[in-house]
Amino acid sequence: MIRTVVYLHGFLSSPMAKKALVLAKALESRGLTLYAPDLTMSPDEVAQCLSHWAQGRDMSQVAVVGASLGGFYAAWFASRYPVRSVLLNPATRPWEILSRYVGVQRLYDSDRTFDVKAEFGTMLNRMNASIPVSDDKRLVIVTTGDAVVDYRQTLERFPGNRCHVVEGSDHGISDFATMVDDVVDFATGGDYKPLAR
Repeated sequence: MIRTVVYLHGFLSSPMAKKALVLAKALESRGLTLYAPDLTMSPDEVAQCLSHWAQGRDMSQVAVVGASLGGFYAAWFASRYPVRSVLLNPATRPWEILSRYVGVQRLYDSDRTFDVKAEFGTMLNRMNASIPVSDDKRLVIVTTGDAVVDYRQTLERFPGNRCHVVEGSDHGISDFATMVDDVVDFATGGDYKPLAR
């Protein structure tokens, strides 16, 4: 039985992102808890952080949801532990995106900054090598209005997975509140069904 859902935010975002708050509210209404770490660190440090958190934990009670770069991390996390995962507009070639942001960057909706290093790309490529093409516990949600990640690229990366294509919307899935209950249903072990819109 799922008791905790891990939420992994996107690049230059934070655990206080809108989707995280919407997800937290939906989980609270079901008596479930949210673990949303701050991922403003190198990919190697993200891997260490998540692995440390999982150590000694009953992972049969855990699911993971990730958005954008967090979706990439969620796919990696699910490759190491037998958890259900939901990937929201996941970055499939994050090393290409991060290569355009090398240097000090300001986090969205924050005064904090993050120094993006060129070597992050090598770390992400190493993580990518362990992410399987197929995973019967994975749901991938993409939006055709995503201006950051081409949804067709994502469908090519994860063929045969449970995939749901949302017409329109945007990279941040600003209408996430309309689908959060279906996301939680899948993450907590429910059968796949077309997401409500």
